[in-house]
Amino acid sequence: MRVLQTLALPLGHGTQLPLQICITSDAIGHDPCYLSKTVTVRCTFEGDVSRLRGWVAAWQALAERALEPNPFFEPWFLLPALRHLPELASDAGCGLLFIEEEGGALIGVVPLQLEPLRALAGRVRLPLMRARVLTHKYSFCHTPLVDRAAGARALAALLDWCRARRAPVLELEDTYADGPVHELLLEEARRLGSATFVRGAHERAVFLPRADASAYLAAAMSPKRRRDLERRERQLRAAGQLETPELGPGPGPDAELVPFVDGFLALEAAGWKGAAGTAFASTAADRGFFVEAVRAGHAEGRVWFQTVVLDGATIASLLSFVAGASAYSWKICYDERVAKYSPGVYVEVLNLRRLHARPQIAWMDSGARPDHPMVNRLWPDRKRIETRWFATGGVLPATFVRALPLALRLKTRLTSLRRRPAPRPTTAKPPPDEDNPP
Repeated sequence: MRVLQTLALPLGHGTQLPLQICITSDAIGHDPCYLSKTVTVRCTFEGDVSRLRGWVAAWQALAERALEPNPFFEPWFLLPALRHLPELASDAGCGLLFIEEEGGALIGVVPLQLEPLRALAGRVRLPLMRARVLTHKYSFCHTPLVDRAAGARALAALLDWCRARRAPVLELEDTYADGPVHELLLEEARRLGSATFVRGAHERAVFLPRADASAYLAAAMSPKRRRDLERRERQLRAAGQLETPELGPGPGPDAELVPFVDGFLALEAAGWKGAAGTAFASTAADRGFFVEAVRAGHAEGRVWFQTVVLDGATIASLLSFVAGASAYSWKICYDERVAKYSPGVYVEVLNLRRLHARPQIAWMDSGARPDHPMVNRLWPDRKRIETRWFATGGVLPATFVRALPLALRLKTRLTSLRRRPAPRPTTAKPPPDEDNPP
């Protein structure tokens, strides 16, 4: 594939880069309509949040037909994050890349963070840019949204745009190693003869259904563990009137959402997160983000609340997102005053049972850290999560990426040498003489 760039760079926020893409017969890939055509792809990088409203309808429509779903990059979730979270709102290099085909069809949306590339511990600014797919503390999947019928074209345009912005590397953090978007990016890197580098990887617990919930729990836990859970459930039911209300997934009015949102915020703030100042209700920014995102997600049918109520009081709440056949377990909280009944485990088991009653959900990402003790015992399946750097094409970017493993090893070695304690001084012994024999 040959790309003719017709507009001088660098670009400012809101300016457009028409890319004339000439497709050749050696570009055989996932998309047959990628062949033997001349397609104009327009890339628009927009960093002004107030100007994103005009993109929302096409953006949400793209999310519905995405090659790989990602609710964290849908407008209902990302726009509140950009508006409320200080680390994003204050980042001048943060914005969204919109990729359109001729005729205005949106085929890609990629949230990006752009900043000057620096060397020597940040002391030297290089004439290059650093391009990273956007991350923040409340998202755990960062797969770009691309059209399932035009994913290869969208991702090729993304790398071309990064290269034109003097960004030798595209950094993609925490994506599914077996996902179709990741595979298409690897395919494009191979086509360019370029290089990639796995900066980090880990296994994360995921839900994959069995024949039924009983078979799933039998595979996940030992008989002793299952008996212990059954005993705690009996104790919980004996403690009072037990209810398990849920909301969603599916669109609905705000009025039905309010008690679930208020209950979650109050319960989380009353626990250890509230004491540590990390609950959503701890800051106006985090609370504003949570309320706005959950309300907008409910209107789109993405939000799924599951709660456990004892004598009218919420003692556990699990908030998940559903996008297509995929689900994402986002946040959980429980009443620590009744911890002896394991209400958090109870709502997790309730979730696993309900997932088996919803065959339209093919899998769920736990979103948990790799060493999470409770989730790893309940969710036996794993998915590989990778952080990978992609050279954006050309000799210099490929050389840069290929040199990264050696550079990082040298950096680690030098850091360890600087931190190595100095040898303890030894006390010299005086030479032997008649008055001081050895």
